[in-house]
Amino acid sequence: MSSRHVSERDLRLFLVLDALLDHRSVTRAASALGLTQSAISRKRRSAPTFWSLTG
Repeated sequence: MSSRHVSERDLRLFLVLDALLDHRSVTRAASALGLTQSAISRKRRSAPTFWSLTG
């Protein structure tokens, strides 16, 4: 059995993705996570290949 290391950064990006999919709004996702809209946008830009799977 192989184990895969998941970084803290990956987990944070997953939480942002989950909030965006759940709330379907950057504003509401940011509010739910206690972040600003610009923080959500920065996190989204930091992982373009990851996000390309959602669009």
